[in-house]
Amino acid sequence: MLGNLSTAVGVCETVQRTGNNVPFFDYRTGGGTRSKGVAVTVKAKRYLEVFEMLFVGLGFMFFSNALEDIGMPSAILSMSRYFLALVSLIFVLLRYKSLHFKFKRNIALFLVIFLVTMSFTWSGIGPETLFVVRSQFLPMTAFGLYLAASFNTRDLVLKLSFVAAFFVLLNYMLVFGMPSVGVDQRVFVGAWTGIHTHKNGASAYSLISALLFIIMARRPSPVKWFGLSRQRCFSFLSVLAFIFVLKTTSGTGTALALFLIATLAIYPRFKWRGRKTILLLDLVAMVLLVVGVAVFGYWEEILTSMGKDPTLTGRTVFWGISIEALFKENPFLGFGRGAFWTQTSSYSQAIDYYFRGAYNVPHAHNGFLEIALDVGLIGFGFFVLNIFTTLRRALKQAYLPIDPVNLFPLGYTIIFLVNNMTESLTSNLYTMFWPLYIAVSLNAGLPSNWMITPRKKSSPEYDPLDPMPRPSFPQSS
Repeated sequence: MLGNLSTAVGVCETVQRTGNNVPFFDYRTGGGTRSKGVAVTVKAKRYLEVFEMLFVGLGFMFFSNALEDIGMPSAILSMSRYFLALVSLIFVLLRYKSLHFKFKRNIALFLVIFLVTMSFTWSGIGPETLFVVRSQFLPMTAFGLYLAASFNTRDLVLKLSFVAAFFVLLNYMLVFGMPSVGVDQRVFVGAWTGIHTHKNGASAYSLISALLFIIMARRPSPVKWFGLSRQRCFSFLSVLAFIFVLKTTSGTGTALALFLIATLAIYPRFKWRGRKTILLLDLVAMVLLVVGVAVFGYWEEILTSMGKDPTLTGRTVFWGISIEALFKENPFLGFGRGAFWTQTSSYSQAIDYYFRGAYNVPHAHNGFLEIALDVGLIGFGFFVLNIFTTLRRALKQAYLPIDPVNLFPLGYTIIFLVNNMTESLTSNLYTMFWPLYIAVSLNAGLPSNWMITPRKKSSPEYDPLDPMPRPSFPQSS
């Protein structure tokens, strides 16, 4: 099967460089110029498109833990993990030019990946850390690099939106067809979970689906499904996704859903207008600062009045223990990937003793703290730098009026940041949030239909002061 895949990819992407023709043809966008040696068959292209759609769907199901949550045998889970990693690596090697250009814009993210991968060298339990890196972190990262190397923002949104549609419909089938599976019957009784086992995970992935559906609903298309325009179908799916978020009873998900709707509705209408814009931004920043200070100062009173635990189900307790341990042991490089939470860790044992076995703490329940524990303040600094860079580029990209999909990097970054405040959705365990963050970060700031097009020195577009490939704009599909 892998041999046929390599053949199909080679047929679609291998180019014989002849003359001064552009030596690249993007089979997904139709961009570039075909030279005489380019052999692109329609059948191979269709096979590859179908394969990649199924491959993205498999990756989404595996890394979101959907396969494990529905009770898939461990042998199939193991095969899926290594299949995803191997095929992702093949695609990355075949599409290295695009990835190379994007990585040069995101050195900080590359350093974070490098530090986490090499963290077994300074971990106190090197073999265990190496096993975790090899079996969890590297497959997730490889899949994220595949998404970044293979798709621009537009293609990524198109692929993910169809996968998300399948997920949402499957969630509703389980809720109404098999409520014993789709509705929580133990801890949060009555909360909708769908194919997931916890309401927070169900809420987070439903939010991503809602974001994709809103964007697709704003893209004009002549395509009709069941007699309805594609825009109306995605509008209906977005309503279903938001309803599912509300039915999970996740407070974070509900608040984030409202904020996401407001952001996507208001931000594209905002235009830069000189000093008035700067003044408005200052006012917004001031309001957010005041609200942040008020929430921080009256944290316990606010949560108590809402009937919530002021310690966020004990999170603030082990957050404090974790931060103290980090600065005491190895503040610069951390403990190594996942080493802090192993059963042999004295700090993990102290946390378990504090809760008297009533609450199992497998990770930090905070993505930023998780990175700091894994790779110390050095890795944490690079991660924060990459987040700020991604957010800045996503904000600028959202201003582009060319295509609504330019809103996706901003919307996803907001979801990623907020959910990582109370959950570990970075490099810990299996999560689809990390591969998607890699893809979004590497594509942020580039036009939605960007494609790499190397230029010849004889080309009139060549600028000796800027020899890097410039974004080109093939016709939108």
